[in-house]
Amino acid sequence: LIEEEVASCLLAATAVVVFLIARRNLSAGRSAVLALLFATGTSGYSVAGRALWQHTSSMLLLTIAIYLLLQAEQRPALAAWAGIPAALSYLARPTDSLAVLVFTAYVALRHRRYLLRYLLAAAPVAAFLMAYNESIYHAILSPYYRTHLDGFLPENWSKMAVALAGNLISPSRGLLIFTPVFIFGIWSMLRRKWRTPLAPWLAALVVLHWLAISSYVSNWWAGHSYGPRFFTDLTPILVLFLIPYFERWDGLSRGFRTLFVVLA
Repeated sequence: LIEEEVASCLLAATAVVVFLIARRNLSAGRSAVLALLFATGTSGYSVAGRALWQHTSSMLLLTIAIYLLLQAEQRPALAAWAGIPAALSYLARPTDSLAVLVFTAYVALRHRRYLLRYLLAAAPVAAFLMAYNESIYHAILSPYYRTHLDGFLPENWSKMAVALAGNLISPSRGLLIFTPVFIFGIWSMLRRKWRTPLAPWLAALVVLHWLAISSYVSNWWAGHSYGPRFFTDLTPILVLFLIPYFERWDGLSRGFRTLFVVLA
């Protein structure tokens, strides 16, 4: 019971950050609708909000990092502080190493002046992780963080192809089966509808994450779980790519709006 309550609080906190990000482009009402769509209509609720998976804290930390990087467009110094949630996200979930790479590259290119401060902010978290692992495993990384991406081996390409499709459309694990409104989010990525410098980087992160989770050919379906568990960490990002539709909602056709609401 305590676990469920803590998970629910972390989910609610993530929804608040989603709301704050949406407010950069949307009214308070539409931002609230988008945040509620994330909080109740995605695997953010059905997975991360029901138990303390690694995804629960990972989701919150990634969203905080994104918020800081977006705010850095007006206040560049905030880019340095994004190093803390970025590093903590890796502490929470090893696949967030991809987010760390993407965010660090973004800061290096977009906010180079603050790159050193960004790295210094992340350094204590990295030092703690390495010291902890060294004390227990006598290695910088634990075995769990050294999982082999077997799907990239030529002999496993056919299995990885199944995993790539399965993570999107499997009846029991497909992202677009359980959250079909993300079809619009993917279209938004492809057409670059969300006009922010960070958007292409987040789109790249989604693709890299999809490839990474599909490379676990022996367990791409995420074991005993519900829905697209391995995609849960990126649920807030996929929701944010729906912002352009909320911006132009009144100008969309009635048929399009009806389809959007039905899929949501």
